[in-house]
Amino acid sequence: MQWGLVLILSAVLALHVHSTLRESGDHHDLVHWRLISLRLLHREPLAQPEQPVKIASNGHAQLSDLGPVYPPSTYLLLSPLTILSATPTMVIWLLLRVGCLWLSWWLTFRYLLGLSFARRDTWLITAILTALFYPIQEELVTGQTNSIILVLHVLGLIAIQRNRWGGGCLLALGNVLKPQLHLVWCALAVERRWAALASGVITTILIEGAAFWVGGAPLYMAYLHTPRFTMRWVEIFSFLHSHSLTAVILRVWRVPQHPERFPYVMFVVVVAGAALLSYAWRARRLRPTTHTLLYHYAFIISWMWLWSPMTDIHHLAWLLLPLWCLWSDLQTEHRSLIRGMFILGYILLATRFSLARFPAYQQGWLALLTAGHAAGILLIVWLCLQQFKRRVPVSCDKH
Repeated sequence: MQWGLVLILSAVLALHVHSTLRESGDHHDLVHWRLISLRLLHREPLAQPEQPVKIASNGHAQLSDLGPVYPPSTYLLLSPLTILSATPTMVIWLLLRVGCLWLSWWLTFRYLLGLSFARRDTWLITAILTALFYPIQEELVTGQTNSIILVLHVLGLIAIQRNRWGGGCLLALGNVLKPQLHLVWCALAVERRWAALASGVITTILIEGAAFWVGGAPLYMAYLHTPRFTMRWVEIFSFLHSHSLTAVILRVWRVPQHPERFPYVMFVVVVAGAALLSYAWRARRLRPTTHTLLYHYAFIISWMWLWSPMTDIHHLAWLLLPLWCLWSDLQTEHRSLIRGMFILGYILLATRFSLARFPAYQQGWLALLTAGHAAGILLIVWLCLQQFKRRVPVSCDKH
Protein backbone atom coordinates (compact mmCIF):
# COMPACT_ATOMS: atom_id res chain seq x y z
CA MET A 1 0.00 0.00 0.00
CA GLN A 2 2.69 2.49 1.03
CA TRP A 3 4.68 1.96 -2.18
CA GLY A 4 1.60 2.53 -4.33
CA LEU A 5 1.05 5.79 -2.48
CA VAL A 6 4.70 6.72 -2.99
CA LEU A 7 4.38 6.19 -6.75
CA ILE A 8 1.30 8.42 -6.89
CA LEU A 9 2.94 11.16 -4.81
CA SER A 10 6.13 10.91 -6.86
CA ALA A 11 4.16 11.39 -10.06
CA VAL A 12 2.41 14.43 -8.55
CA LEU A 13 5.75 15.92 -7.48
CA ALA A 14 7.32 15.28 -10.88
CA LEU A 15 4.39 16.89 -12.70
CA HIS A 16 4.53 19.89 -10.38
CA VAL A 17 8.25 20.33 -10.97
CA HIS A 18 7.84 19.88 -14.74
CA SER A 19 5.10 22.53 -14.95
CA THR A 20 7.15 24.94 -12.83
CA LEU A 21 10.22 24.45 -14.99
CA ARG A 22 8.21 25.11 -18.15
CA GLU A 23 6.99 28.41 -16.72
CA SER A 24 10.19 29.72 -15.10
CA GLY A 25 13.00 27.81 -16.84
CA ASP A 26 14.71 27.37 -13.49
CA HIS A 27 16.84 24.39 -12.34
CA HIS A 28 19.65 26.93 -12.19
CA ASP A 29 21.77 24.94 -9.71
CA LEU A 30 21.96 21.95 -12.06
CA VAL A 31 22.83 24.24 -14.97
CA HIS A 32 25.53 25.88 -12.86
CA TRP A 33 27.13 22.59 -11.76
CA ARG A 34 27.22 21.30 -15.32
CA LEU A 35 28.69 24.52 -16.69
CA ILE A 36 31.44 24.90 -14.09
CA SER A 37 32.33 21.20 -14.29
CA LEU A 38 32.63 21.45 -18.08
CA ARG A 39 34.81 24.56 -17.80
CA LEU A 40 36.96 22.74 -15.28
CA LEU A 41 37.34 19.65 -17.47
CA HIS A 42 38.17 21.73 -20.56
CA ARG A 43 40.54 24.03 -18.65
CA GLU A 44 38.47 27.10 -19.49
CA PRO A 45 38.10 30.21 -17.27
CA LEU A 46 35.83 29.30 -14.38
CA ALA A 47 34.19 32.72 -14.06
CA GLN A 48 33.15 35.36 -16.56
CA PRO A 49 33.07 38.54 -14.47
CA GLU A 50 32.80 40.77 -17.54
CA GLN A 51 29.22 39.58 -18.04
CA PRO A 52 26.49 41.23 -15.94
CA VAL A 53 24.82 38.96 -13.41
CA LYS A 54 21.41 37.89 -14.68
CA ILE A 55 18.40 37.61 -12.38
CA ALA A 56 15.88 34.83 -12.91
CA SER A 57 12.12 35.28 -12.63
CA ASN A 58 12.17 33.98 -9.05
CA GLY A 59 14.72 36.60 -7.94
CA HIS A 60 17.71 34.24 -7.84
CA ALA A 61 20.97 35.17 -9.52
CA GLN A 62 22.03 33.04 -12.47
CA LEU A 63 24.86 31.17 -10.78
CA SER A 64 26.52 30.25 -14.05
CA ASP A 65 27.82 33.83 -14.31
CA LEU A 66 29.31 33.90 -10.80
CA GLY A 67 32.02 31.25 -11.07
CA PRO A 68 32.44 28.35 -8.60
CA VAL A 69 30.23 29.54 -5.73
CA TYR A 70 30.14 26.04 -4.21
CA PRO A 71 33.10 24.22 -2.61
CA PRO A 72 35.48 22.72 -5.21
CA SER A 73 34.74 19.18 -4.01
CA THR A 74 31.11 19.69 -5.12
CA TYR A 75 32.13 19.98 -8.76
CA LEU A 76 34.32 16.90 -8.46
CA LEU A 77 31.52 14.74 -7.05
CA LEU A 78 28.93 16.10 -9.51
CA SER A 79 31.14 15.91 -12.61
CA PRO A 80 29.18 12.83 -13.90
CA LEU A 81 26.36 15.28 -14.66
CA THR A 82 28.38 16.35 -17.72
CA ILE A 83 28.29 12.92 -19.39
CA LEU A 84 24.89 13.36 -21.06
CA SER A 85 23.27 16.37 -22.70
CA ALA A 86 21.17 18.82 -20.72
CA THR A 87 17.67 17.39 -21.23
CA PRO A 88 18.28 13.73 -20.27
CA THR A 89 20.49 14.89 -17.41
CA MET A 90 17.66 17.02 -16.05
CA VAL A 91 15.19 14.13 -16.24
CA ILE A 92 17.57 11.64 -14.60
CA TRP A 93 18.55 14.20 -11.94
CA LEU A 94 14.90 14.83 -11.06
CA LEU A 95 14.02 11.12 -10.86
CA LEU A 96 17.14 10.39 -8.81
CA ARG A 97 16.31 13.04 -6.24
CA VAL A 98 12.66 12.01 -5.96
CA GLY A 99 13.81 8.42 -5.42
CA CYS A 100 16.32 9.53 -2.76
CA LEU A 101 13.59 11.46 -0.95
CA TRP A 102 11.31 8.43 -0.61
CA LEU A 103 14.20 6.11 0.16
CA SER A 104 15.15 8.42 3.04
CA TRP A 105 11.55 8.40 4.26
CA TRP A 106 11.34 4.59 4.18
CA LEU A 107 14.77 3.99 5.75
CA THR A 108 14.07 6.48 8.53
CA PHE A 109 10.77 4.99 9.63
CA ARG A 110 11.69 1.36 9.00
CA TYR A 111 15.22 1.21 10.41
CA LEU A 112 15.94 4.36 12.44
CA LEU A 113 12.53 4.48 14.10
CA GLY A 114 11.59 0.79 13.82
CA LEU A 115 8.07 1.39 12.49
CA SER A 116 6.11 -1.74 11.65
CA PHE A 117 4.43 -2.12 8.26
CA ALA A 118 1.22 -2.75 10.16
CA ARG A 119 1.06 0.96 11.08
CA ARG A 120 -0.46 1.90 7.75
CA ASP A 121 -1.98 5.10 9.10
CA THR A 122 1.46 6.46 10.06
CA TRP A 123 2.99 5.50 6.70
CA LEU A 124 0.07 7.18 4.90
CA ILE A 125 0.08 10.42 6.89
CA THR A 126 3.84 10.91 6.86
CA ALA A 127 4.04 10.27 3.11
CA ILE A 128 1.39 12.92 2.41
CA LEU A 129 3.02 15.42 4.79
CA THR A 130 6.38 14.82 3.09
CA ALA A 131 4.97 15.42 -0.39
CA LEU A 132 3.21 18.63 0.76
CA PHE A 133 6.39 20.01 2.33
CA TYR A 134 7.07 23.10 0.20
CA PRO A 135 10.89 23.19 0.74
CA ILE A 136 11.06 19.78 -0.97
CA GLN A 137 9.21 21.17 -3.99
CA GLU A 138 11.60 24.13 -4.10
CA GLU A 139 14.58 21.78 -3.80
CA LEU A 140 13.38 19.72 -6.77
CA VAL A 141 12.72 22.81 -8.90
CA THR A 142 16.10 24.45 -8.31
CA GLY A 143 18.01 21.20 -8.91
CA GLN A 144 19.63 21.11 -5.47
CA THR A 145 21.29 18.10 -3.81
CA ASN A 146 19.51 18.09 -0.44
CA SER A 147 17.54 14.87 -1.02
CA ILE A 148 20.70 13.03 -2.10
CA ILE A 149 22.61 14.25 0.95
CA LEU A 150 19.63 13.31 3.11
CA VAL A 151 19.70 9.67 2.04
CA LEU A 152 23.49 9.56 2.55
CA HIS A 153 23.04 10.87 6.09
CA VAL A 154 20.19 8.47 6.89
CA LEU A 155 22.30 5.53 5.70
CA GLY A 156 25.22 6.88 7.71
CA LEU A 157 23.14 7.17 10.88
CA ILE A 158 21.85 3.62 10.45
CA ALA A 159 25.40 2.34 10.08
CA ILE A 160 26.63 4.34 13.09
CA GLN A 161 23.80 3.12 15.30
CA ARG A 162 24.88 -0.41 14.36
CA ASN A 163 28.45 0.47 15.34
CA ARG A 164 29.76 0.42 11.76
CA TRP A 165 32.58 2.91 11.32
CA GLY A 166 31.72 3.29 7.63
CA GLY A 167 28.77 5.45 8.59
CA GLY A 168 31.16 8.36 9.02
CA CYS A 169 32.25 7.98 5.38
CA LEU A 170 28.63 8.30 4.21
CA LEU A 171 28.14 11.42 6.33
CA ALA A 172 31.34 12.90 4.85
CA LEU A 173 30.11 12.34 1.27
CA GLY A 174 27.10 14.50 2.06
CA ASN A 175 28.95 17.08 4.12
CA VAL A 176 31.41 18.02 1.39
CA LEU A 177 28.46 19.09 -0.77
CA LYS A 178 27.19 21.46 1.96
CA PRO A 179 30.02 22.80 4.19
CA GLN A 180 27.57 23.84 6.94
CA LEU A 181 26.79 20.18 7.54
CA HIS A 182 30.23 19.57 9.01
CA LEU A 183 28.60 20.64 12.28
CA VAL A 184 27.02 17.17 12.48
CA TRP A 185 30.42 15.87 13.59
CA CYS A 186 29.51 17.44 16.94
CA ALA A 187 26.73 14.85 17.30
CA LEU A 188 29.25 12.04 16.85
CA ALA A 189 31.61 13.65 19.35
CA VAL A 190 28.86 14.01 21.97
CA GLU A 191 27.89 10.37 21.40
CA ARG A 192 31.57 9.36 21.54
CA ARG A 193 31.40 7.56 18.22
CA TRP A 194 35.11 8.05 17.68
CA ALA A 195 35.58 5.43 14.95
CA ALA A 196 32.82 6.93 12.79
CA LEU A 197 34.11 10.43 13.47
CA ALA A 198 37.66 9.49 12.46
CA SER A 199 36.50 7.77 9.27
CA GLY A 200 34.39 10.80 8.36
CA VAL A 201 37.24 13.26 8.86
CA ILE A 202 39.65 11.09 6.85
CA THR A 203 37.11 10.74 4.01
CA THR A 204 36.62 14.51 3.96
CA ILE A 205 40.37 15.11 3.70
CA LEU A 206 40.69 12.58 0.87
CA ILE A 207 37.82 14.14 -1.12
CA GLU A 208 39.17 17.67 -0.69
CA GLY A 209 42.65 16.43 -1.67
CA ALA A 210 41.25 14.85 -4.83
CA ALA A 211 39.44 18.09 -5.69
CA PHE A 212 42.68 20.05 -5.24
CA TRP A 213 44.54 17.52 -7.41
CA VAL A 214 41.96 17.85 -10.21
CA GLY A 215 41.29 21.57 -10.07
CA GLY A 216 44.50 22.84 -8.54
CA ALA A 217 44.99 26.18 -6.83
CA PRO A 218 43.09 28.18 -9.53
CA LEU A 219 39.83 26.42 -8.64
CA TYR A 220 40.18 27.28 -4.94
CA MET A 221 41.24 30.85 -5.72
CA ALA A 222 38.23 31.30 -8.00
CA TYR A 223 36.01 29.94 -5.22
CA LEU A 224 37.42 32.43 -2.69
CA HIS A 225 36.86 35.34 -5.10
CA THR A 226 33.17 34.68 -5.72
CA PRO A 227 30.58 37.17 -4.38
CA ARG A 228 29.90 34.84 -1.44
CA PHE A 229 33.30 35.83 -0.03
CA THR A 230 33.60 39.35 -1.44
CA MET A 231 30.22 40.55 -0.12
CA ARG A 232 30.18 42.51 3.11
CA TRP A 233 29.25 40.56 6.24
CA VAL A 234 26.16 42.73 6.63
CA GLU A 235 24.94 41.74 3.16
CA ILE A 236 25.60 38.05 3.79
CA PHE A 237 23.84 37.82 7.15
CA SER A 238 20.80 39.89 6.16
CA PHE A 239 20.34 38.26 2.74
CA LEU A 240 16.72 38.77 1.70
CA HIS A 241 16.12 35.15 0.75
CA SER A 242 17.56 33.87 4.04
CA HIS A 243 15.00 32.44 6.44
CA SER A 244 17.25 32.16 9.49
CA LEU A 245 16.53 33.93 12.76
CA THR A 246 19.81 35.81 12.36
CA ALA A 247 18.69 37.37 9.07
CA VAL A 248 15.29 38.28 10.51
CA ILE A 249 16.86 40.03 13.53
CA LEU A 250 19.21 42.02 11.28
CA ARG A 251 16.34 43.09 9.03
CA VAL A 252 14.20 44.09 12.02
CA TRP A 253 16.98 46.34 13.34
CA ARG A 254 17.56 47.78 9.83
CA VAL A 255 21.19 46.72 9.93
CA PRO A 256 21.58 46.76 6.09
CA GLN A 257 20.70 50.48 6.18
CA HIS A 258 22.80 51.09 9.32
CA PRO A 259 25.96 48.92 9.04
CA GLU A 260 27.36 50.43 12.23
CA ARG A 261 24.81 48.38 14.20
CA PHE A 262 26.08 45.09 12.81
CA PRO A 263 28.70 44.27 15.52
CA TYR A 264 26.29 44.97 18.38
CA VAL A 265 23.40 42.99 16.92
CA MET A 266 25.68 40.09 16.01
CA PHE A 267 27.00 40.05 19.58
CA VAL A 268 23.44 39.54 20.82
CA VAL A 269 22.86 36.83 18.19
CA VAL A 270 26.04 34.94 19.16
CA VAL A 271 25.19 35.13 22.86
CA ALA A 272 21.65 33.86 22.18
CA GLY A 273 22.92 30.97 20.07
CA ALA A 274 25.52 30.02 22.67
CA ALA A 275 22.92 30.20 25.44
CA LEU A 276 20.66 27.84 23.50
CA LEU A 277 23.53 25.38 23.07
CA SER A 278 24.35 25.60 26.77
CA TYR A 279 20.74 24.93 27.73
CA ALA A 280 20.60 21.95 25.38
CA TRP A 281 23.78 20.52 26.92
CA ARG A 282 22.38 20.86 30.44
CA ALA A 283 19.01 19.44 29.40
CA ARG A 284 20.50 16.30 27.88
CA ARG A 285 22.54 15.64 31.02
CA LEU A 286 19.40 15.74 33.17
CA ARG A 287 18.09 12.57 31.51
CA PRO A 288 21.05 10.40 30.49
CA THR A 289 18.80 7.67 29.09
CA THR A 290 17.47 9.88 26.31
CA HIS A 291 20.62 11.24 24.65
CA THR A 292 20.33 9.31 21.41
CA LEU A 293 22.39 9.90 18.30
CA LEU A 294 19.33 10.74 16.24
CA TYR A 295 18.13 13.51 18.53
CA HIS A 296 21.60 14.99 18.83
CA TYR A 297 21.72 15.04 15.05
CA ALA A 298 18.20 16.53 14.78
CA PHE A 299 18.98 19.28 17.28
CA ILE A 300 22.27 20.27 15.63
CA ILE A 301 20.70 20.38 12.16
CA SER A 302 17.81 22.54 13.40
CA TRP A 303 20.08 24.82 15.43
CA MET A 304 22.41 25.25 12.45
CA TRP A 305 19.71 26.44 10.05
CA LEU A 306 18.25 28.67 12.78
CA TRP A 307 21.45 30.74 13.01
CA SER A 308 23.06 30.14 9.59
CA PRO A 309 23.93 33.32 7.63
CA MET A 310 22.13 31.93 4.56
CA THR A 311 19.16 29.62 5.13
CA ASP A 312 17.43 29.38 1.79
CA ILE A 313 14.02 27.79 1.47
CA HIS A 314 15.37 24.56 -0.03
CA HIS A 315 17.69 24.14 3.00
CA LEU A 316 14.61 23.56 5.13
CA ALA A 317 14.22 20.17 3.44
CA TRP A 318 16.82 19.05 6.00
CA LEU A 319 14.24 19.46 8.73
CA LEU A 320 12.29 16.48 7.41
CA LEU A 321 14.43 14.11 9.47
CA PRO A 322 13.75 15.95 12.78
CA LEU A 323 10.07 16.16 11.82
CA TRP A 324 9.91 12.42 11.09
CA CYS A 325 11.56 11.60 14.40
CA LEU A 326 9.29 13.97 16.34
CA TRP A 327 6.24 12.54 14.59
CA SER A 328 7.21 9.06 15.78
CA ASP A 329 7.36 10.26 19.38
CA LEU A 330 3.99 12.02 19.11
CA GLN A 331 2.39 8.58 19.01
CA THR A 332 3.16 8.22 22.76
CA GLU A 333 2.84 11.92 23.63
CA HIS A 334 -0.30 12.87 25.58
CA ARG A 335 0.42 16.58 26.15
CA SER A 336 -1.74 18.69 23.84
CA LEU A 337 0.79 21.53 23.93
CA ILE A 338 3.51 19.34 22.39
CA ARG A 339 1.16 18.09 19.70
CA GLY A 340 0.00 21.61 18.95
CA MET A 341 3.55 22.96 18.71
CA PHE A 342 4.47 20.18 16.27
CA ILE A 343 1.48 20.90 14.03
CA LEU A 344 2.20 24.65 14.11
CA GLY A 345 5.88 24.08 13.37
CA TYR A 346 5.08 21.88 10.38
CA ILE A 347 2.58 24.41 8.98
CA LEU A 348 5.08 27.27 9.30
CA LEU A 349 7.85 25.28 7.62
CA ALA A 350 5.70 23.72 4.89
CA THR A 351 4.07 26.98 3.78
CA ARG A 352 5.31 29.22 1.01
CA PHE A 353 5.60 32.80 2.25
CA SER A 354 5.57 35.48 -0.44
CA LEU A 355 5.58 38.59 1.75
CA ALA A 356 9.30 39.04 1.12
CA ARG A 357 8.46 40.28 -2.37
CA PHE A 358 7.17 43.54 -0.93
CA PRO A 359 9.82 46.16 -0.02
CA ALA A 360 7.88 47.37 3.03
CA TYR A 361 8.32 43.96 4.68
CA GLN A 362 12.09 43.82 4.18
CA GLN A 363 13.14 46.13 7.01
CA GLY A 364 11.95 47.31 10.40
CA TRP A 365 9.40 45.62 12.60
CA LEU A 366 7.29 44.66 9.58
CA ALA A 367 10.06 42.19 8.72
CA LEU A 368 8.61 39.97 11.48
CA LEU A 369 5.83 39.15 9.01
CA THR A 370 8.45 37.27 6.96
CA ALA A 371 9.74 35.31 9.96
CA GLY A 372 7.37 32.35 9.59
CA HIS A 373 10.03 29.86 8.58
CA ALA A 374 12.41 31.07 11.32
CA ALA A 375 9.60 30.59 13.85
CA GLY A 376 9.01 27.08 12.52
CA ILE A 377 12.69 26.18 12.91
CA LEU A 378 12.65 27.58 16.45
CA LEU A 379 9.68 25.35 17.30
CA ILE A 380 11.53 22.28 16.01
CA VAL A 381 14.55 23.20 18.17
CA TRP A 382 12.26 23.59 21.20
CA LEU A 383 10.58 20.22 20.55
CA CYS A 384 14.00 18.53 20.31
CA LEU A 385 14.88 20.05 23.69
CA GLN A 386 11.69 18.64 25.15
CA GLN A 387 12.79 15.19 24.04
CA PHE A 388 16.16 15.73 25.75
CA LYS A 389 14.30 16.15 29.05
CA ARG A 390 12.01 13.15 28.83
CA ARG A 391 12.40 10.54 31.57
CA VAL A 392 11.79 7.55 29.32
CA PRO A 393 13.87 6.52 26.27
CA VAL A 394 12.47 7.82 22.99
CA SER A 395 11.23 5.40 20.39
CA CYS A 396 14.23 5.93 18.11
CA ASP A 397 16.77 4.94 20.79
CA LYS A 398 18.83 2.02 19.44
CA HIS A 399 21.40 1.77 22.28
